[in-house]
Amino acid sequence: MVCNNCTLTTAYGSKGLQIHKEVRVSKQSVTKRHRRYRGHKTGTIFKTPEGKIRGQYSLEGKRISKTFTNYTDAESWFKDISRRLNLGYEIEKESMTVEEYLIFWFSRHKDHLRPKTIIQYEDIITRYIIPGIGKRKLEGLSVIGIEDFYAAMRANGASDRTRKLSHSVLRCALEKAKKYGYIENNPADNVEIPKYKHKEMKVLDATEVNNLLAYSHNHPDNALYFLALTTGMRMGELFGLRWSDINFHLGELYIRRQILFIPKEGNLEGPLKTESGARTIELSNGVIDALLRHREYQESIKLMAGSRWKEQGLVFCTLVGTPRNPTNTRKIFNQVLDGAGINRIRFHDMRHTAASLLLNAGVPLLKVSKMLGHSKPSTTLDIYAHLIQDKERLAAKTMDRLVSPTMVEIPQIIQAEI
Repeated sequence: MVCNNCTLTTAYGSKGLQIHKEVRVSKQSVTKRHRRYRGHKTGTIFKTPEGKIRGQYSLEGKRISKTFTNYTDAESWFKDISRRLNLGYEIEKESMTVEEYLIFWFSRHKDHLRPKTIIQYEDIITRYIIPGIGKRKLEGLSVIGIEDFYAAMRANGASDRTRKLSHSVLRCALEKAKKYGYIENNPADNVEIPKYKHKEMKVLDATEVNNLLAYSHNHPDNALYFLALTTGMRMGELFGLRWSDINFHLGELYIRRQILFIPKEGNLEGPLKTESGARTIELSNGVIDALLRHREYQESIKLMAGSRWKEQGLVFCTLVGTPRNPTNTRKIFNQVLDGAGINRIRFHDMRHTAASLLLNAGVPLLKVSKMLGHSKPSTTLDIYAHLIQDKERLAAKTMDRLVSPTMVEIPQIIQAEI
């Protein structure tokens, strides 16, 4: 026990923890000790005139200080600082808020993201994470604090998808903070991930697909629908397709890029969604015929456009050769569906339709996964698990038909006792 007139001074230098002997001092001498200069990576623990325990640490000309109720906590704090410095952690970032860190992290991290993802991340950070937990200290962020944040998001009407995306962004940012040395552990690792149920996909059956293609046979977008329904290409991949990517002699198509519409920036050409997105797809005779007809149509609109035509080599483009607008394409698609008497589906559901038709036809999962450009077959399985289950039930019924032993009554042999 230490009286109010005593001060315990503890110095932390390059040799580690050094506790000096207890000395009796006056309040005036305590104030002088409080003001004295300490070298780089050194510090002191002392009792203030108000009777509180104060720890100070000098680092590169900056002073880090903290007040405690007892010497034990103060010494633990110093030990922790020394240990973290040895591990390369940046102690001066202790006061950084979540908002300050997210702004710093995103400015560096966005260069590694696709344009569409940048907008998505920026929206999540500015609309949800910063207003929710931005003022909290980065180092003080806890599992409970993050869980409460997700609960508050839900109470305020945020969708499950938004909550899950917020978790992905926050976890990624905190993982980098851990590598920077700003925090020791990532609290988001131990948070239960907000559950998100994918919207139920709508697919066309074989009859509806044939009706759609037959109705749009003379429509300018017939080849677009043909490719989407038979190859499962994404809209951005279709818009980024060039005539040089099609080998009519071999009947192959090469997917190498995509064009995405970014608000306030327009259409931008960028890399594919995943590395496995770069793929080669074999084309059916029906698709090849549709593409050849489309090439003839494009040559006619070139003549009509004249000097207004901007040659970019795109297969699917506007009337002047420039990249198409997704919104206009969806509107036209809805008009075609209405004309064909088919219930409306999203443009992206044609990709799901392609997968559905292939899997129901017995095409191996691995082959379908490669055609769709998924990074791994498990992704395809997760999305289309219900189709796989249907095939398993069909296989079980087929096995029942193939293996149906005939029951024969075997006469019972009674052995007499000897």
